[in-house]
Parts: sequence; structure tokens; C-alpha cells
Amino acid sequence: MGADGLERAMLGAVLLNPAHWPQIAVLRAGDFSLDSHRKIFGCMLALAESSIPIDTVTLVNELDRRKELEAIGDVGYISSLVDGLPDRPLDSIEHYVVEVLRYAGLRHIGRVADSIRQGADNPAMTIADLTRKLLETAREAVRYEAESGLRITEIEDIPDPFSYSLEETGWIVHGLIPARGITIIAGEAGCGKTWLALTLARAMGFGDDFLGRRTQKNKALYLDRENPLNLIRDRL
Repeated sequence: MGADGLERAMLGAVLLNPAHWPQIAVLRAGDFSLDSHRKIFGCMLALAESSIPIDTVTLVNELDRRKELEAIGDVGYISSLVDGLPDRPLDSIEHYVVEVLRYAGLRHIGRVADSIRQGADNPAMTIADLTRKLLETAREAVRYEAESGLRITEIEDIPDPFSYSLEETGWIVHGLIPARGITIIAGEAGCGKTWLALTLARAMGFGDDFLGRRTQKNKALYLDRENPLNLIRDRL
């Protein structure tokens, strides 16, 4: 089944059983391949956000109010969305969502690839510009790679952390700041957070002790959006 067939099946499933809406609500209008499906999904989203039940009548009325009904094929197209679908709830609706995301990701990457190819023919374009587009595309592609089996929808889906084999903990500052983790330094204004962060960065850069603890010599990136460069240099 192609992308447009999957989209029809999903939209029709919601009209048959509005309980399916939360499962496809993770999508965006731009994920749909056909403009008609984007308009229908947008109307369903508007109804859901207004706590209005999603059914054929309310959907047709909303499309008509937006003056989009005729553009998508009128009432006949809306009615045809449920053709061929079973009356019982679809067990494969999540699979449809994953597949629609996959197709959307492929289209997105294809568009960006064309844009990069065209940019490469532009003498004013730099390698840094094209590389930036590649990196942005790689980050954006993550949302299209959602696997239904990895999504946590119930408390029973949460994995047991004690069931995983563990590696020895690596430390940036031994016993205090773990490697491959996120550490937040928080406190009241003026209590010394900046000085503490600078001291930590300097200790890491030279492999010196920090607060009497061993550090793993490493690079540190310090971002400061408040102070001028000369002040930061003086503090360092």
C-alpha cells in the first residue's frame, strides 16, 4: 500500500472510530503526501482541539466552513475514506502511522537533497552552508524514524532498568559528574554558578583536580550569552 492509501486508511479509521485519533495525532499536516489529506487532517485537529467529536458530519461542516470541501472532492471523497475498512477497530493503525512517517521522511530528505544539489551549482554557496543543511536534515530525520514498538504508551511498557547489563560508570569528575550524562548546576542569582562552571571547565581542560576530586582530561565548550569576551578571558 502506497503513502496515499495508508493516509486514506488512517483518516477513514478515525471517522469509523474517533478513539483512533490520539494514535494519529502524533502526525503533522505536512506528513501527508496529498493536499486533500493535509486539509482533512488539519480539520480533524481543529475539531479535536475544540473538543468537538470527529465524525463525517462535523468534518464536512468544518471543511465547508473553511471553504475547502470542494477542493478535496466534496462530500463524496469524505464518504469514500471508509470504503473497504472493517467495522471493527484496526489493530494495525500504529503500523500505518509509522509507515506514513517513513514515507514523509523519505520525501523530506529527497527535497533537501535536491536543494543541496542545486546549491552546489551556486558559486556563492560554501561547503559550510551545505554541511549545515546536511546536519539539520540528519537531526530532523529522527522524528520520522519513530518505531511503534519503542513508544511508551502504558506504564507496563516502561523497561526494567535492572534487566539491562551495565558498563562501568565513566566520570568527568570522579564520583560527582558522570560521563555521557547531563548535569545541571542550579542556584540563586549571584551564588557563584558561573565561577563554578568556569573552574570545572578549566580543571577538565588541564586534567587538574576539581574540589579535591580527579577529573578526566577533556575538551569543554563554554557558552556565555551574558558577558563580553574580555570579561570571560579575565575570569579564566
